[in-house]
Amino acid sequence: GFGTAVGELPPYMVSKTARLSGGKDAEYEAELEDAKVAESTFQKMKLWTINFTERHGFLGVFLLASWPNAAFDMCGMCCGYLLMPFWTFFVATACGKGIVKVNLQAILFVNLFGSGFFKILLTGVEALNGSLAGITGKDFGLA
Repeated sequence: GFGTAVGELPPYMVSKTARLSGGKDAEYEAELEDAKVAESTFQKMKLWTINFTERHGFLGVFLLASWPNAAFDMCGMCCGYLLMPFWTFFVATACGKGIVKVNLQAILFVNLFGSGFFKILLTGVEALNGSLAGITGKDFGLA
């Protein structure tokens, strides 16, 4: 939660510092140009992330941080480049990652790997053991 939000600060800080110093963030500019001309889904996702963040501010950052998002660094660079206030970016990121994303992942993995999963897994292992015993004539004791 909080740690992952802190981990998102470097792209934000680099872009913001470059913008405040009057320079350009070369990495952000390059990513933006690549995303505009590229055909790959990942590059299109980066461009969408930039547009979504620019249009929706705090809510956009919160929503993008609330689900597993490989292009979230682009969101941080965009927020820094657009001079979004630090606390707006950080609080939105911390709430999205630390409250929503963590709990959704916990629910997913508890349901995915809960007792129902292990019953299904055990049934599969028992079937494999039976198949191997039928082929080799030896019980491997897998179940």
